[in-house]
Amino acid sequence: MPQTPSSHLVSPGPVTVDVSPENSTVSMSGNSFDPTSNTFLPVSNGASYTYGTFIAIDAQPQGVSAPQGALDGIPTGTVTFTDAASAGTVSSASLNLNSKGLAEWIPSAGFPAGTHSVGASYSGDASFNASSSTTPITFTITKATPTINIDANPKTIGLGSATTLTALVIASNVVPPPTGTVTFNLGSTALGSAS
Repeated sequence: MPQTPSSHLVSPGPVTVDVSPENSTVSMSGNSFDPTSNTFLPVSNGASYTYGTFIAIDAQPQGVSAPQGALDGIPTGTVTFTDAASAGTVSSASLNLNSKGLAEWIPSAGFPAGTHSVGASYSGDASFNASSSTTPITFTITKATPTINIDANPKTIGLGSATTLTALVIASNVVPPPTGTVTFNLGSTALGSAS
C-alpha cells in the first residue's frame, strides 16, 4: 500500500555564536579659541599659539570595520592622553568616554610654552579592542608678552624721601598669571627687584 508523504518540523538545537571584540582605531582632533573672531578653529599640526590660548584635544575610538563617516557601535571605557612636551612628558588622567564615545582633554593650567606632541590610547571594552592613535597632534606654544603698569605711592616726594613702587604684570587670557621677578630701573640704574 503506497505511503502518503508527510511533513516533519525539525527543531534545531541551540546554536553557539562566538563574537570577538572588533579591532579599533583612535581618531584625534583639536580646537583652539580665537578671541579675534570669537570662534573655535581646528588645531593645525605644526602651528604656533600664544601661551594662554584655549586648546582642547579630542579623541574618538571607533571600529575598523565602521562605514565611512559612521560608527558601528559606541565604544565605552577610557582614553589616556599623553603629551610628549619639550619640557618633559606630561600625561593627563584617564578620561571616560562620553555618551557619544568621545573624550576631550582641556588641561586646567593650559599647555606650557614649548613644543607639544599629543597622542591618545584607548582602553578597549567588551566590544572593541584597545588601540592607540597613530598620528599625534603637534603644535608649539610661544611665550605671551605681558604689559606692565607701574604706580608710585606717594607720586610726589621731596628730596631724600621714599616712595613705594608697585608693578602690575598683566597678560590677557592667561591662567595661571605671570610669575617671576620685576626689576625697577631709573634710567640705566637698577633701583631694586621684587617678586
